[in-house]
Amino acid sequence: ENKWTVVRGDHVGVVCGKLKGKTGIVAKVMRKISSVVIEGVNLRKKHRVGITGEQESYMQPMPIHRSQVNHIDPVTNRPVRIKVVRSPETNRRVRVTVGRASSGSVLPRPHPHEFFERKAA
Repeated sequence: ENKWTVVRGDHVGVVCGKLKGKTGIVAKVMRKISSVVIEGVNLRKKHRVGITGEQESYMQPMPIHRSQVNHIDPVTNRPVRIKVVRSPETNRRVRVTVGRASSGSVLPRPHPHEFFERKAA
């Protein structure tokens, strides 16, 4: 099955490629192209014409494929995989860190409104 465990506001790290070792907060999840945008990671310079007609440039984070990122364990501060299990106490699904570098701790679902304000339309 194609289950997503990465949501907006998660702390993730890049585990392969030229950006290996960089960490950040997920700003956007793009499920149609299986990618995520991480704040401050994979920045590219973009150019546009400003209001005054002058060309201006800015840095924009570009998407990274979801297979290249893992969650960061809150205790060990290292990239780990996530397993979704039912909590025996509450009978709700929780995200638990698994793997060699994991502490086995529960990752709470972040509240995206704490990290990002909505864009005014």
